[in-house]
Amino acid sequence: RKLFLEGKYEEAKPLFENLYKRAPKDGSYNYWYAVCCYETNDTTADIEKMLKHSITRRVSNGHRYLGDFYKREYRYEEAVAS
Repeated sequence: RKLFLEGKYEEAKPLFENLYKRAPKDGSYNYWYAVCCYETNDTTADIEKMLKHSITRRVSNGHRYLGDFYKREYRYEEAVAS
């Protein structure tokens, strides 16, 4: 988590990927892994799905990153709504 908070997403990503795979229903793991994927421009991960799940688990900042994700995908109405 320290790497994540320091913005070292590339280094934190494999660690959170492992945690996410072990407990895919955990909202925090979904959030942390999704943000790492978003920040490293990973196009293979289902970032939208992970962020939506984190929001249902009341993880703070999930809406922010989901909005940023939509904006990057040119889905502006969804970005504003998020």
